[in-house]
Amino acid sequence: MRLTEYDDIGELFAVAFVVIFGMVVWATVAEQRLTEFTRDPAAARAQALSRRTATRATLRSLIAQLRPTRRLIKDPWGISAIALSVLTVAVVGGSTVRFDGATLPWFTALDTRGVGHITARVLVMGGQFWLVGSIAITTAVWRGVRQRDPRPVVVTGAAMVAMSMSLWLMKVLVGRTAPRAGENTVLDGGHSYPSGHAATAVVCLTLTVALLWGGRASMRRWVLPLAVAASGVVGVCTVVLGYHWVSDVVGGWAAGALVALPAVRWLDEPANNRQGTTAPEATQNAG
Repeated sequence: MRLTEYDDIGELFAVAFVVIFGMVVWATVAEQRLTEFTRDPAAARAQALSRRTATRATLRSLIAQLRPTRRLIKDPWGISAIALSVLTVAVVGGSTVRFDGATLPWFTALDTRGVGHITARVLVMGGQFWLVGSIAITTAVWRGVRQRDPRPVVVTGAAMVAMSMSLWLMKVLVGRTAPRAGENTVLDGGHSYPSGHAATAVVCLTLTVALLWGGRASMRRWVLPLAVAASGVVGVCTVVLGYHWVSDVVGGWAAGALVALPAVRWLDEPANNRQGTTAPEATQNAG
């Protein structure tokens, strides 16, 4: 795979970082559980059974949500999948050429010398994988060590790998040229669609928020919308700087949402399942 300007080197280091720290966290958790089993085998077996039950319930819930039903069009993941599919067909078919060509000057006109250009260059860093990806991975390792649970590292690492592989595959298959190439063509060896900056911002910023404030009401009310808004700003800045067409950014947002939404659910649902299983037990013990 040829290394390009889309942070491929940073992605390789980040994936290696995830694998190494994931193994460290997993070994730490395994050692802790072995110690617990040595001290009290019966209690350790009961905890292991509870964890397996919670994991199975989570998988059943996720599978039920991902099944193609009528609720798909009402689900954010389904909306993102439909939007990305329709947009990709439109881009490959050339239906967005006129729109992209007409809207690009509106944004690039904002790229004035001085403070405006510097501001856009700083904000677009929110889509650099080596930066926000490292922040998300570090946050996942911190939460995994704190909870003595490998799930945050595993989920974050899987999301990073899924995002990188899907973006690389779509870029190669579509082969769209960037605005700086001076033409808007597809199947021409370009790597403009979908925007890696936009997708990276959606996945990494959303996961970082979920890892720091997961399970809190303030996350869904204030913090998560701020992360989504920040991802939007990053995408707009890529168009202002002439890195991408507008449809590239929209495709990047949709592609990022396809990875971020299941990842956030995997991070949140085990805690909810544990609360749901422990409450009846507490009631039974009290009675």
